[in-house]
Amino acid sequence: GTTLFSGKVVCGCCGRNYYIWSKNRVLFCQTPTLTENNLGCYDKKLREDDLIALIDDTIKTVMLRSKEKLAKFKDEVIISTSELNSLKREIKTEVGKLDRLKRNKEKLFQKLIDALITDDEYMRISTELEREQMEVEDKIKELNKKQKTVLAKKNEKETTIKVYKEIGAIKKIDRKVVEKLIKKIIVSKDGRVEVIWNYKDIFQSAQ
Repeated sequence: GTTLFSGKVVCGCCGRNYYIWSKNRVLFCQTPTLTENNLGCYDKKLREDDLIALIDDTIKTVMLRSKEKLAKFKDEVIISTSELNSLKREIKTEVGKLDRLKRNKEKLFQKLIDALITDDEYMRISTELEREQMEVEDKIKELNKKQKTVLAKKNEKETTIKVYKEIGAIKKIDRKVVEKLIKKIIVSKDGRVEVIWNYKDIFQSAQ
């Protein structure tokens, strides 16, 4: 069946998954049991309790260092929200300008049909309206692009804040926590344990 670290711990020598002796809760590489004279692998064993303690200590370190980071992220979310509201107002203003320009073009064409202006006047005014319309459309595109960038940054910070809160709420290292936080655990030939975290930016400073 699935154990706490099933499929997560791998041998840095041969790349095989580690297995666990259920009696003494020691993780080991399978390769030496499959080859003559234990060839092909350094077979560095690892106690499950030690691995749990390593992960638990790393989580505690992350949370101890999280206060300033969380405050900074929250401030950035507030700034991004304010910037998004400002961009929304700007876009609304420019869309209003665009609608007026389109209506003016329609009115201008109707004046030409009604012979209220000459062809030359129509071409001159129409060219100017086209130029203004292109400028407004370009500005709307630029504002939409900026809005998308700011929104992506805001969402990223909000997601990070949420992850920190979820990490802070962890009471016990169980299979669900391992699946969520850990991509892979590599045991090197000198016995060092490297945890590859799913949230690299959060955990890299704690190792």
